[in-house]
Amino acid sequence: MNSRQKVLATLQGSVLDPPAKGEIWVFPRVLESQGFPNNYMGLCKFALKIGFDFCFFSCGGPQPLACEKNILENAVKLAKTENLACGAVVDGPWQRKVQKEGLWPSLKEISLDPSTFEKKINAEAIFVEKELSAWIEAGADLILLTDDLAYTKGPYFSPQLFQQVLLPLYKGFLQSSAQGKVPLGFHADGDVSLIMPFLVSSGFKFFSLEPEAIDLLDVWQKYGKKTTIVSGIYAAWLTDSRLVVKEPRRQEKLADHINKGSLILASACGLYEPSSVELLSRLYTLSCNVSS
Repeated sequence: MNSRQKVLATLQGSVLDPPAKGEIWVFPRVLESQGFPNNYMGLCKFALKIGFDFCFFSCGGPQPLACEKNILENAVKLAKTENLACGAVVDGPWQRKVQKEGLWPSLKEISLDPSTFEKKINAEAIFVEKELSAWIEAGADLILLTDDLAYTKGPYFSPQLFQQVLLPLYKGFLQSSAQGKVPLGFHADGDVSLIMPFLVSSGFKFFSLEPEAIDLLDVWQKYGKKTTIVSGIYAAWLTDSRLVVKEPRRQEKLADHINKGSLILASACGLYEPSSVELLSRLYTLSCNVSS
């Protein structure tokens, strides 16, 4: 089973040992430290060198691509030629609004002018749909919708508002991805436990979640071991070579997740620092040594 096949099998609910693995976001100085250009070709070469099973591209991430048919198709073709699964990151409507206007103004608008808030979110959804469709047409294997609508204590707004404003839009995105036969996943920082039931029942196929904020084992217990989670690596494991969490404890934590459910081993934070590459390689070695 090659790398692409491992990812696709996991998205179907398979539990692999060792799991498929990779990082969704790889930042420019990491690529540069390894001698690769900060573009989709450099990202693909880096993925092969480090041992990723996928590449995630985007029109607005660390290696931004122009949202043009031939460019997206070239990126997808390159990943598939190398037997890597090709993922795409698409920012959601809340994410786009916050990037333009800031978090606090957006939160303030929810309470003071909810109708304007909803109109702006709907306007951003038009751009989401366009980008989503472009990646589907380009042949992406999987797409991740990113909407950072939570912090460590829960969502920034009530589940009721989520159901009223964002959930209908998500269902529209899911319908588009289903018609294109491309699995659509969801990413948010923070604790999304309160809205997970809506996300799962709506049809999202995989979830990029922060292990610091949400119990991954609890997710599998509630929604089934075939619920695919893209997670398992704590941010601290990639940012501090001294690591407060020592090697045996990291191995124990990895063992908590591997074989317990459908898992693609990754962080929710991405690779920011060149020093993270060596730490990630050590984690990959550990992941091959742990068992249920």
